[in-house]
Amino acid sequence: MLADDADDEGELLIRLEVPAISGLRGGGGGGGNGYTGSGGAGAEIVEAFLQRQLERKVLLPPGALTIAPGKAAWRLSLAVYCLNYDGGLADAAVLAALGALAHTQLPPASYDAKSGRVLVGTEAGAADGPQASPGGRLTLIARPVPLSFARMHERTLADPSAEEEALSEARLFVLVDESGALRAVLKPGGMPLADGELRACVDLAVARAPALLAMLDDALDAAL
Repeated sequence: MLADDADDEGELLIRLEVPAISGLRGGGGGGGNGYTGSGGAGAEIVEAFLQRQLERKVLLPPGALTIAPGKAAWRLSLAVYCLNYDGGLADAAVLAALGALAHTQLPPASYDAKSGRVLVGTEAGAADGPQASPGGRLTLIARPVPLSFARMHERTLADPSAEEEALSEARLFVLVDESGALRAVLKPGGMPLADGELRACVDLAVARAPALLAMLDDALDAAL
């Protein structure tokens, strides 16, 4: 989608759709575990987490969405759909969003100063010069990697199932990057966790990140 009135860098809009068919339900007996009601509140928490952590300036290099500086840029709208829920909504949503962006290819586009129009595809011609973008596949400058945890029966479980999440006393989402640096921690309610438990969760997320990225790369290679 074109964003003619966008700033030079364009926009990246992400939303999370969790229809009733997905099977996501409330918090069960655990209460306060981050998924309440019929799943709406939980989905909203994860969606807000995605929007904060997967911003354009975090994932894409400067100018990646620019067509003509000060005139036009791309607005990317990404919808992540959960069709069959069995835990790890944040994990699956982050990886799905990264995969979709890495697989996105923009068409050539140019800005016609005379008409004030943006020309796309074959209309854009060679798409060369300061008022044009040659398009091509997006390059990600960062790939945040998520891992979910659930606290139940005095144990902290990594990558919990939907049943384990429903019985949990607390939930935790940890986001790290490829270098092993901590990017974000989200704990939507529930009982408090000790500092040592939090540190152990972060360490496990760092250790798990290479395997998750390898799975993502394999999926992308198979799709290309």
